[in-house]
Amino acid sequence: MRFIIFFLFCSISSPLISQFDSDSYAIKVLPAKSKDSYKATRSLNTIIRESFSENFVITHRSSFQIKPTINIGKAHLIEGMDIKATGEPQIEFHVTDKKTKEKDVFIFKQKVNASDNAKLTEALVDAFTLDIDAQQKLNDFINAFIDKVFKENCDKYIEAVEKLNAENDFHKSLEILINLNKSNCSPKAKTLMSKTLKAQSDYSCSEKIQKASVMINSGVTFQMKRAIPILLSISPNAPCANEAIELSKQIGSKVDKTSKISIELSKYQSSQRNYSDWEKYYLYQLMAEK
Repeated sequence: MRFIIFFLFCSISSPLISQFDSDSYAIKVLPAKSKDSYKATRSLNTIIRESFSENFVITHRSSFQIKPTINIGKAHLIEGMDIKATGEPQIEFHVTDKKTKEKDVFIFKQKVNASDNAKLTEALVDAFTLDIDAQQKLNDFINAFIDKVFKENCDKYIEAVEKLNAENDFHKSLEILINLNKSNCSPKAKTLMSKTLKAQSDYSCSEKIQKASVMINSGVTFQMKRAIPILLSISPNAPCANEAIELSKQIGSKVDKTSKISIELSKYQSSQRNYSDWEKYYLYQLMAEK
């Protein structure tokens, strides 16, 4: 029965929701920009996200930030039958941890010739797009950078998490723990993750129920949608878990019986969720990119 909360979240808020990948670091990726070619930056942003999505969780909720910059340097004009621009432009991937202020840069260079700066930029991006080895080296570079940051600052991060937990700021605490836990810099991180998830779920449990109840009883579809993430934040082991389940049933009773939500809901009425499933889906929701 406790599967209902998650299922409704999937059905109403999103057609498909994935489980959180706890084996990958979470990073924030800023869009590349170039004054010379919009086409090139659009292509670069696309290939970056495709490459990173296979190795990282891309989210706005990470202190580790990747900022790609296209730098064509000083392109030289070669005059002849056709004027050409030649040079060794580069794509700089600036990797920064906003919490510790540590930073590094990965540089991809390619000697190219083109008719103008725009074509030069496009040729550079095309070269990076085709260079699978360079993309893998970039991914390895980012992973190594994050590993190094946690290895050198593990205790500081643990202290930051404990301070946030004491202030009941569990969302920010979990944003740190997701990467800290993956780094394996301290066995204490796994214990902190479990404690923080439980504390988050139990904190203001009755207030969450009251808030979700008001939204659901309004009968307004938009408000009911807003109630679902609140219910999802309540774990199966929380003191108000049964009340959350009852509220999820109310949502089901208020939607059209012929709707896809109602039909699919009936298939899962007898299903059960366990704590592990809740944890993965809750973390995915928390880190989901806006």
